[in-house]
Amino acid sequence: MKPQDFNAWLEHMGFDAYGGNQKAAEALGVSIATLKNYKTGTTAIPHAVDLACTAVSNGLKPWSEYKR
Repeated sequence: MKPQDFNAWLEHMGFDAYGGNQKAAEALGVSIATLKNYKTGTTAIPHAVDLACTAVSNGLKPWSEYKR
């Protein structure tokens, strides 16, 4: 995932509004600093975060929250 893809995901999810960094970081399980680094391309975006973006955008919850 490239920074422009990540930023498009943030916008698509409405995380580009006020308080969006905090909400996005919580949804992905990363710090706000890491999120900002992903946005600017300072830090490479791991494949797991790319997959997490897909999961969040499709309304999936963490595996541990599903009843088995």
